[in-house]
Amino acid sequence: PMEKTEALWRDGLEGGSAPIRVLAFHALAPLKDRAVLQAARKAIESPAELSEVRAAAVAPWKAAAGPEGTRLFHSQVGTSDQLLRAALADALASLTSENDISLLFPVLARNPDSAVRALIAEALGKPPHPGAVAALQEALRDKEADVRFAALESLGQRPEPKAEEILSREAQGAPEEMAVAPLGALGARASEATLKLLAKLAERP
Repeated sequence: PMEKTEALWRDGLEGGSAPIRVLAFHALAPLKDRAVLQAARKAIESPAELSEVRAAAVAPWKAAAGPEGTRLFHSQVGTSDQLLRAALADALASLTSENDISLLFPVLARNPDSAVRALIAEALGKPPHPGAVAALQEALRDKEADVRFAALESLGQRPEPKAEEILSREAQGAPEEMAVAPLGALGARASEATLKLLAKLAERP
């Protein structure tokens, strides 16, 4: 029965309607099968494909993980397709391999599209990597406000004490009207140092 079900999903992937193809990509994703991955890549890279199919096609590559999928993801994050963009952001934020996560740092630092840099900064809030905080700290100097804001939010999600130190410095050094973002990111923390800082800043005239 399992083989028959798999065969049906594979048939649906080839010639099914959009809803069937969406379901097929999700159903076949755990197999990490090369043919499924190639079909998924084709869908992701095709601007003529329906948005819901492109977004579903991220699932097999997310399940397979590895540098090939990571490169595919960040090569497409500049898309104007919002469904695909959201699926890619989720996949990037779910990375667990340090090697895969490392591939995001150059994109954050050098991609010419600020929307791409902002998405990568947002994706680095949770993946475990010793270099993530440093990459986000560098992004705080980005010329575009949306990138800087995304980096601040991600630093607020990082568990490392260094992230809290950076946010504290940003909050203390910024003019009152500019301190809102780092203060908001710090608000998620409950350490004694942060609570004292928040109380101190609240007393600003």
